[in-house]
Amino acid sequence: MLLRKQYGYSVIATDSIAGERVLKILTHANGRKNVLDAVCGDGLKGDSMSIYQKDWLMRQIQMIVQFIARLVWGKDAIEYQVAEQDHLSEVDLLYYKIESLLAESKICEAEDLLYERLDTVGSQNKYLELSVDFYQKINKLSDKELESANYSREEIQTGLKEIMKLFGLSELIL
Repeated sequence: MLLRKQYGYSVIATDSIAGERVLKILTHANGRKNVLDAVCGDGLKGDSMSIYQKDWLMRQIQMIVQFIARLVWGKDAIEYQVAEQDHLSEVDLLYYKIESLLAESKICEAEDLLYERLDTVGSQNKYLELSVDFYQKINKLSDKELESANYSREEIQTGLKEIMKLFGLSELIL
């Protein structure tokens, strides 16, 4: 572990490589108002904050998805899979329709369809899997792709929380 005081900051790192990276940032930051200016440049401060906030939100969504996967299915990741191609269930048909809408960048329509069909498919485990898979997929899209589809990371988080609430999982994490 590396522990050093430099430029008024205490640097603690688990290894010397990480510690040296932090020290380089602090060395570059010396004389600036904050470390963010040094890392991203003075002209990018406002944009950089939104980048960091979006990255944080993206990671939060990933953590919620991973939590649900471990809690409900005992695995680290979720990927909806059609069990039998010959005998498609209502949820399987919904999956193909949502995939088609996502391929056309129609995220809002896909989400609307997801919620409309909730009443018809009931509270099946496969519907939860499809819903979480949907939000996980759109969370992997770039900010530009989301923006062009008139969608945001905040909406992903809100939708995922709503699904959790509908399936009685919200008390466990939210």
